Amino acid sequence: MNQAALFQGFPKDWEIIGRKAARYRQVIGQASPLSVGETLGLATARARRS
Repeated sequence: MNQAALFQGFPKDWEIIGRKAARYRQVIGQASPLSVGETLGLATARARRS
């Protein structure tokens, strides 16, 4: 489970709560990698300034 969260870009100390299947759904099934969210947010901010 921890490796799946790390692959998605979550920090090592990020706490994911719930039973095993629910934790996997949160990390793998429902989450976008944090780096993707950051990149999209920065691109949106730059576009709004233009």
